[in-house]
Amino acid sequence: MALTDSEERLDAANRAAGQKELVRQAREPAPMRLARDATRRAVERSFAMPLRATGMEVTVEALFPDERSSTDRERWDVSKSIEQVLRERAEREGDRTK
Repeated sequence: MALTDSEERLDAANRAAGQKELVRQAREPAPMRLARDATRRAVERSFAMPLRATGMEVTVEALFPDERSSTDRERWDVSKSIEQVLRERAEREGDRTK
């Protein structure tokens, strides 16, 4: 080993084999499920916390694309249109002038 680079090559080969095995293990169903669940909880908290801090009662559900079926017909945007906001504002202002 003192005369060649065989120790370095052996280390590199062992490191590559170790990395390959770790990736294989990480892609097994149990670790993937744990990772997805942790990611889902983190995203849900990240979106819900600031909304709750403003006093809103919210429920946030994070899903991965493969967890949805093509028949899901959920309404994702429940905000008011600008026209509706302006109409309501005009109605409120009209009530104040009466």
